[in-house]
Parts: sequence; structure tokens; C-alpha cells
Amino acid sequence: MDYYNLAEEPFSTAAELIDIGRYRMSVHMSTLAMDLYLKSVLYRIDPRSDYLVGHDHIGIFRLIEKRYPKPELSSLVKLSRKYFNSSRYSKTEDLSIYTKQLAQEFVAYAQQIKNYVDNDCAASIDDLKNRFDR
Repeated sequence: MDYYNLAEEPFSTAAELIDIGRYRMSVHMSTLAMDLYLKSVLYRIDPRSDYLVGHDHIGIFRLIEKRYPKPELSSLVKLSRKYFNSSRYSKTEDLSIYTKQLAQEFVAYAQQIKNYVDNDCAASIDDLKNRFDR
């Protein structure tokens, strides 16, 4: 599965949703993009991982971080997990927390995760052997 390319659509959609004032869904699309970007690395490391079928951003990041440490992203990943469900299943009285600023912050968080995946999580020879020598 190509999780990285799957992440590109919600990532770009998150920014577009800000332009039309759909801040809650922008936050959700950002969290979905972060989930998929992280899974793209996990899939390369361990294509049989149970984490690939859920949305445990924290668990996925902890596994990835063992190989590609970046502790400064930990709080961002926790926020992503926190808002993943709440942005998707919000009660109408909770919608006021979804502001333009929050949506913009989450798009920036998704960009940081994308940068981490692109720049810090380069595939090693062992990763590629693990991925293709089944």
C-alpha cells in the first residue's frame, strides 16, 4: 500500500478547506495526512504491523522514533491523535474550537510530519530488504 501518496490528498485538502471556512474538516484532514505519512514509514519498516490497521498515531510514532529519533515531534503527534476523533465526530456545541488559526496550525503540523518523513526517515538497505524479501 502506498500510504505516502494516499496522504497527499488529505494534506492538500486540509489547506483548501481553510480557504472555504471548513476549519473542523481541515483539522481532520491534517490529522489523517499525519496518520498516513507516519504509516508510510512504518509500512517500510514492518509491513505486517498491527498499527497499520488502526489510527494509533502515538504508537506508530514510538515505533518509528526508535529508528529515526525526533523527540520534538512527540507533542505534535499526541495532538494529532487527540484531534483525530474529536474533529471527525464533533458535537455541534464543540465546533467553536475549530478556528482558522487551529486549522492553520494543524496544516503546519502535517507539514512538519511530512518533512520528517521526507528528510529524516530515509530508507536503509535493511528497511528495503525487510520490505521486499518476504
